[in-house]
Amino acid sequence: MDTVAIVTCDKYEQQLIEAAVDRAIRSIGGFHDVIRPGMTVALKVNLLKRNKPEDNVTTNPLVVAAVAKQVIALGAKAVIGDSPGGPFNKAVLKDLYKMTGMEQAAALSGAELNFNTDVVEVGNPSGLVANQLTQMAFTHQADVVIDLPKLKTHGMTRYTGAVKNLFGTIPGTVKVEYHYRMPELKEFSTMLVDVCEFVKPAFTIMDAVWGMEGDGPSAGDPRKIGLILASRSPYALDFAAAGIIMENPMEICTIQRAVERGIGPASFDEIELVGDDYASVRIPDFNVPHSQGVDILKGRAPKFLLPLANRILTPRPKLMPKRCIGCGICMRSCPPKAITMVEKRPKFDLDVCIRCFCCHELCPEKALMIKRSALIRMLK
Repeated sequence: MDTVAIVTCDKYEQQLIEAAVDRAIRSIGGFHDVIRPGMTVALKVNLLKRNKPEDNVTTNPLVVAAVAKQVIALGAKAVIGDSPGGPFNKAVLKDLYKMTGMEQAAALSGAELNFNTDVVEVGNPSGLVANQLTQMAFTHQADVVIDLPKLKTHGMTRYTGAVKNLFGTIPGTVKVEYHYRMPELKEFSTMLVDVCEFVKPAFTIMDAVWGMEGDGPSAGDPRKIGLILASRSPYALDFAAAGIIMENPMEICTIQRAVERGIGPASFDEIELVGDDYASVRIPDFNVPHSQGVDILKGRAPKFLLPLANRILTPRPKLMPKRCIGCGICMRSCPPKAITMVEKRPKFDLDVCIRCFCCHELCPEKALMIKRSALIRMLK
């Protein structure tokens, strides 16, 4: 039975964060039996794009610094890094680390920042849909990987946490190729579990002091949760974290895929929750996006109507013109090339759009929203 530590932490204050992270790590048995002197430990943070820590899009630097200190205290080298959406080069990383506070995390802890932009092509024989992977050398060559996600909702997968954060081990614009090759949610979530099984993080420490609800992972609304979570199993941690913000964690696609493989829990009876009282930290009114497409109509409507219903009811990107600055990031990040720029504004071909919402996710101005059907909301 996998253990998940639930530790309350009221705010991003250095002493409070360090105490909460220390308690969480000790609650899952500590790092000492895995991390040894001389090892290189990759701290895989969530640095989706250039956001300040207070935007609550990225892993908070105080949480990263607290974990790095624990690693360094064992005589290992801690290296902080990620591959954001878009180009993966040293100039981009330098700017990203400064904006997201990772420079601060490194200075506070003595950790290093990763500037190795080499990539490797690797075999993944156990992968169900991704038996070949492109990986950052940064995580692939480390002795140990520690997963440091942020608890957020997601326009495509509804929830993003431990498993989804490891999609960031696929470098830069290569992520776009994976979205294009696997546009269906079930296939895409299978790929996410393939990646997680390949990376095999030794520990997952989740920043859930503040998270994000609504249309995350970048354009939603910050929401105080007040927790640090930790586990040796990313699947158990995701189940527990999803259970804090929604009634049934089994509605999350990556959790379903892990259960199908027999590598993740299907109920709370399969997890040992330690630390603070779990029932008291659950948030019943957390705004989690509803299901993609028309899956919710299956069994409720004749099959011949589903294609038409899918066209009408499937969520779609919608521009908020007053916020758009015409930068074209949405067009460049669109996997199926469903966006063209017309008079410095994006135009969407919804027949081509695969509803991955990379455009929404990477827009620096929050100029794109996800338009959802009122009927789907009512049925849900």
